[in-house]
Amino acid sequence: MSLESKPPRAKSAHTAMVVASQKLERTRIVQGLRLHFERVARAQDPYEAISQSLDDRVAFLVVSLEGLARSDAKFIESIRRHCLDLRTLLLVPEGMRPIARAFLNSGADGMLSSPHDDHEFSCVVQAMMRRDGPDALTGLPNRPAGDRAVPIEIARAVREKRSLGFALLDADKFKRINSRWGLTSGDMVLANIARILRQSFRATDLICRWGGEEFMVLLPGLPPDVEEARAAACAKLRSVLAAVAAWIPPLTLKRGGPLRVTLSGGAVIYPGEGTEPMAMFKEANRRLQCAKDQGRNRIVCSETECPRPGRSEPPSLLS
Repeated sequence: MSLESKPPRAKSAHTAMVVASQKLERTRIVQGLRLHFERVARAQDPYEAISQSLDDRVAFLVVSLEGLARSDAKFIESIRRHCLDLRTLLLVPEGMRPIARAFLNSGADGMLSSPHDDHEFSCVVQAMMRRDGPDALTGLPNRPAGDRAVPIEIARAVREKRSLGFALLDADKFKRINSRWGLTSGDMVLANIARILRQSFRATDLICRWGGEEFMVLLPGLPPDVEEARAAACAKLRSVLAAVAAWIPPLTLKRGGPLRVTLSGGAVIYPGEGTEPMAMFKEANRRLQCAKDQGRNRIVCSETECPRPGRSEPPSLLS
């Protein structure tokens, strides 16, 4: 295939947004982003950007720092409340690197000097999209996006003095689905699980494809009290598991009998049950395995439901 006959680059269906005070700069950035995104929104300032993000979930944000102040950096956090898988690229004029640090601390992912080179801009956008872009099969954020979101949501929970729910969900007996009905049917099942998850959780919750048939869920803004937070998170997760179990796959099956799709899961609450992301992951995964061992199609949300090996109840004072 010659260079002239290369197929056009596939564009993301997700929305990008440009924030720039100067019209000519906005136009140039929009032209560069249209090589990668089907939809590109424009905003003259942070306030307009926040308003637009409420109506259209933004996946990629380009911010020109020309005319902005250090105090404007918080608007990135405001947008991320509605767009948890957001990636942000800063365009930094000469002399504004000290201000850029405030924007990086608020969640921006990278920066380019301004005025920028169009080819370099395109390469950086592509690299950021590859790193934590949406999963091709389900359309959900992928694991790198989830990894990046966990410490961000932990920091927000600390500031707001709220609890954060962290859950791992896994499709039950998924290898059997692939072996009996084929990989195409397995992909269809995963895509529909993702659809149900998107429809069932709040816009402020983050759902990502953690890997294979496993999904990660972050539930921000839960009550400060750990038991209240656990009750709210578990009630929601159980309702989602019920919605998945109620779905009937539209398959014409020639063998293997009817197909029933269920999920099992494990959940923990920050900060009541851990403060480090890796420790939270390990405990949620341990509880997920307990859910599998206890019969599947269930969520395990506490150590009481999944006691650690060798741990016994304290002796009674009446014994």
